[in-house]
Parts: sequence; C-alpha cells; structure tokens
Amino acid sequence: MIEPIPAYARAIGSMLALAAFLVLAFCLVFTTAGAAVTIATVHNTATYTVGAAPRVRVDVQYGALIVEEGRDGRVVVDDHRSAGSITRAAAGATANQTHVTINQQADEVDIRETNPTFQLVSLGRSAQLTLQVPAHTDLDVTSLGNVTVSGIDGNVRIQGSSGNTTLSHVSLRGDSTIDGGTGGVHLDNVTLSGNASLKSAVGDLAFTGSLTPGGGTNLRISAGRFSNVSITLPHPTDARATVATRTGNLNPDPIWHFSPVQSGSSRGWTADLGPNPTGTVTVTTEGGNIDFGAR
Repeated sequence: MIEPIPAYARAIGSMLALAAFLVLAFCLVFTTAGAAVTIATVHNTATYTVGAAPRVRVDVQYGALIVEEGRDGRVVVDDHRSAGSITRAAAGATANQTHVTINQQADEVDIRETNPTFQLVSLGRSAQLTLQVPAHTDLDVTSLGNVTVSGIDGNVRIQGSSGNTTLSHVSLRGDSTIDGGTGGVHLDNVTLSGNASLKSAVGDLAFTGSLTPGGGTNLRISAGRFSNVSITLPHPTDARATVATRTGNLNPDPIWHFSPVQSGSSRGWTADLGPNPTGTVTVTTEGGNIDFGAR
C-alpha cells in the first residue's frame, strides 16, 4: 500500500519548485537584458602647453584616476568613459552625464570631473581619467575612486575617499600628504625629501622606499583601528623611528634594534635607523600591526 505524502512534504516541495522557477526566470531575464545592452563610449583627449614644473589640480567624483610621467612641456588629459543601456540614446545620455572641465592659467591646470545629483539608471558604467604630466609636477588630487600615480617628482597632495591610492617610482618633496580616507595607501619605490604624511582610517598602509639623508626628512604614518602598516627602508636610514599602537604589535627586522618605551596608554618602541639620525619616522596605529622591514 502506498503511503500518502505528508502535507509538510508537499509544502516543502512546492516551495522548492517555486524557488527554482524564480531563479530560472531571473536568469532568463538577466540573459535577455544582457544580450540587449547597448554600450556607448565617450573618449576625449586634450593637450595643454606648460612650463618645466607645472601644478596640476584634479577633482574626480567618479571612476579611476591615473597620473603618469609624460613629455616635458605639456599636460595631456585623456577622458574615457562608457555606459550601457537598452537603447543607444539612453546609453549615450548616461555616458555623457559625467562632465570634465579643464581650466588653465599659465603653469596651473585645473581638471574637474562632475556628476549630476540625480543620475540616470544604467546597466553598466565606467570611467577613467588618465593624465600625462612632466616629470617635475606638483599634484593636488581629490578623488572618490582609485588613484594611481607613477614617475613624477614634486609636491603631492591626495585626499581620497574609499578607493585605493597607489604611488610608484615617485619622489615626494615639500610637505606631501596622502590621505586614503577608508581606502588603502600603497607607496612603492618612493623617495622622500622633506615631509610626508600617510593616513588611512580603515585600509592598510605600505611604504617601500627611502628617505633622503642629511636633510631632516620626516615620514609620519597614521592608521585606524583596522589598518595594518608595512614599512621597508634601506639599512641604514638617516632617521629615528618612533612607533606607538594601542592594541597592535610591532614586527621589526632584528637589524633595527627597536627598544620598548613607556607611551601612556599605548605600547611604544624607538630605534635609531642610522648613526646620528637627522630625520624621523613616526608610526601611530589604533589596533593594526606594524611590520618594519629592511632591504
């Protein structure tokens, strides 16, 4: 005799069948919409004649920013964005809702990317602003997205928001500040002359490079509660290091000979990174760990 199917089993079977139907319907709609998407692209390039050491100011409200070494005597702005929608007109309108304005006064170039308060709905949108600048350029950046800078020598100030900030093969001069907001800050093969401040509220911070000796060069790193810090310097380095953290740990290369010090409610360590140091390296974290390496 065949046993009747319990009511709860029938209910579970019905729910599973409904769930499978909804998943199938979603996949069908998504696939159909994807096949019907039209992509519109906007690509503009402009070149500005400048002197040997210009100042470039950039305010980017959407997308990625790339700044790289170009030819002396000119600043090249390459604006590339795209958007997808069901119709070509809608895709074009979405891609064009981002506006890039550029103003030049002598050796100062101001670049601003803006978006409307109420943005059109799209099925995919991207933007990238690429700048080619002379090797000796002072740079002032405000950005909501990722920022990548390479190959320049000058005073650099970056105020980030949530994207990652990456500098490579850069020489920092004067009073340079790199604030990643909640994003990570990564400096690789960077030479510091003057004073530099690195900061992130949440993201990790990493500095690999060197401090110019004999000039009282100062590097200050400030990290939030969940940010880890990694520093790699040549041995010896003309600086005295001071490290403080509330709940994190210091993991130094033994070659530095760090010694613990009393620092109020924080744990602290100090070390002379070279004989008779004239510069400083100061690291402060809320809770992240600090790796202090040598190369």
